[in-house]
Amino acid sequence: MSMFISTYSEVITNYIVFKRSLGYELSNPYHWKDIDQFLESTTDKTIDLGITENQFYSWYQLRPNESLRNKYERACRMRGLSGYLRTLGYDSYVPDYLRNPQKTFVPYIFSEEEINTIFSVSDTIASKNAGGSKELSSIIFRILYSTGIRVGELISLKLEDFVIDGEIPHLKISNTKNKQDRLVPVSESTLEALKAYLRARPIAKNDFLLINCKKRPITQQTVYGWFREILFASGIPHQGRGKGPRVHDLRHSFSVHSLHAMHTRGIDLYCSLPVLSKYLGHNCLSSTDMYVRLTAEMYPELLTNMSELSKLVFPEVSDEE
Repeated sequence: MSMFISTYSEVITNYIVFKRSLGYELSNPYHWKDIDQFLESTTDKTIDLGITENQFYSWYQLRPNESLRNKYERACRMRGLSGYLRTLGYDSYVPDYLRNPQKTFVPYIFSEEEINTIFSVSDTIASKNAGGSKELSSIIFRILYSTGIRVGELISLKLEDFVIDGEIPHLKISNTKNKQDRLVPVSESTLEALKAYLRARPIAKNDFLLINCKKRPITQQTVYGWFREILFASGIPHQGRGKGPRVHDLRHSFSVHSLHAMHTRGIDLYCSLPVLSKYLGHNCLSSTDMYVRLTAEMYPELLTNMSELSKLVFPEVSDEE
């Protein structure tokens, strides 16, 4: 039975199948239920299918407490569906252009002192709502910072993904956001924390690397809740909605600290930036450039060199070329 209720139910279902066949995930059902309910409430059922211009721009209105980015992404989904309707022969409105809002978010970059404080607190705290232990809390945030992996990648790790044999212990990261499978080396301190966790890990039927005391895989909500608990105990204030610090800022901090470490060792930024980009699982260099361009207050000398690098990576092109 379809989750959709509008006259567009079959079209939306087929569109999702079509986009997934091209490699798009479209994994959030709420996005499409939202569109379906909007079309159900605004469509004149006496006429043929087709999204009107009025419908599109009514959908394109900014909602209360909505970011411009979310508004843009909603509009892109509706535009894609309307374009699909046109390929099926329906008269459906497709705007020529949607303005992509500039990203204004500034990540919170933890200082090395703050990182050490987070580790110290995580070594002693055991969250009640996580059903966890100090070994589990200790390893979660060490892995996130020392490897720069995403929370989704962390909670998906299986026991077999932790490779301890061989010259370089590492984690195997697969089925990632950008389809960039990769091997991530584990530092000596993180390796020791992982070993301590595995000695305390409950015996369970599932093969997830990180499980709580109830023998269930940890969730993103567990990590987020635990992180807020640790921030409070560490005396690191939250700066408000959308300003952080967030768990994902551990990844931002890893990126900035790593690039700065390579810079201080004399590694040319022209060489280190692509290495970091590949390590993080980015599809393009510009995603990595975004991380480090926002660190002028911490490492102004790095940004000076970064500007010179960007002239080589993204050269200006005249209208005549």
